[in-house]
Parts: sequence; structure tokens; C-alpha cells
Amino acid sequence: NRAGSLRETLESLAEADRGNLSVEVVVIDNNSNDHTKDVLESFVDRLPVRYLFEPKQGNGKSDPLNCALDAGGFGDIVAFLDDDMTVEKGWFLGVKSICDRKPEHDLFSGRSYVIWPNSEVPEWARSQQILQWGMSVMESIRKDHEIERGFWPSGNHFWVRKRVFNGGRRFHNLWSEAYFTLQL
Repeated sequence: NRAGSLRETLESLAEADRGNLSVEVVVIDNNSNDHTKDVLESFVDRLPVRYLFEPKQGNGKSDPLNCALDAGGFGDIVAFLDDDMTVEKGWFLGVKSICDRKPEHDLFSGRSYVIWPNSEVPEWARSQQILQWGMSVMESIRKDHEIERGFWPSGNHFWVRKRVFNGGRRFHNLWSEAYFTLQL
């Protein structure tokens, strides 16, 4: 039920430079009752999109994420981006570039930009602990570096090589992204 922020996310993806990359944006509707599907359909002429519907709710993001993984059909790189995030113009090319530079790595993340509904950062998000975690532990770093053992990227923005799903790896119901990425 966040069609408004989804529109902004899709807008940023549509405006991003894809160069000659083959990309597909998969949106999982987790049983919304707003106009999420209409928003997605409004981008079909500007962005390669696929709509999936996940009726189960109550397990956070794990059910919708696993719905997408079960649907399959992904390329070599699978990126996860929340519906309240935007990307810079060079995001797609940046994802490809770091994956090319680091072929031995499977998990990647980058700077995150949150769309706050009222343009003001809420009080709960101002604590140092939230800032360290929520900014993917990389807010001030502008060069490539490895994620230290015991740290994980924020679930709002990360990507992996498709090979990590070999053997059926999926998202767990509790701390879905953290649990998933700490296993890599």
C-alpha cells in the first residue's frame, strides 16, 4: 500500500542510464489494496517491468522476496530495492561495473537514499545505531571496500549474483535480509 513511493522508485529506475544492459524490474505486490498494479503498468513503455502478486502477509518481506525468487527468470545479477528508495542516474551501470571488477564476490551494496513521506527524517531514524545500519554501513564511503564479517547491507538496497540461489537458498521469516546475507 505504498503506490506513491513505488511511483517515485520506478521513476528513478526509468530515468537511470541502462546503457546496453538487459534489465528487468520485478515488482511484488504483497496483497495491497491501493493502485500498486496501475502504477506499475504506467511504466511499461519506459521500463521493462514484471508484476508478481504475493497474497501471504505477516512475515515481513520474506514472502514477497521468495515469491520473486520462485518465479525465477533472472539474469546473472539480482538486485533488491525497496519501494521507498530511489537510484542515481548511473545506478544500473554502477551495479554492473562493480560486479565486473569483483567477480569473486557474491554480495554487494551501495549508498542508500530514502524517500521520507514528509521530506523530514523521522526521529526514530536519527539514532546513531539506525544510521549506521540503515545506510548500509557505507554512507560515507565512496570507494569499493569489502563488507566486514558480522556486518550486512541494509535490506533496502543490495544485489547478489544469481549463483547464490543455487541449491534453493531463500529468505528466512525472521530478519530476512540480514539472515540471508550473513550466510553468504
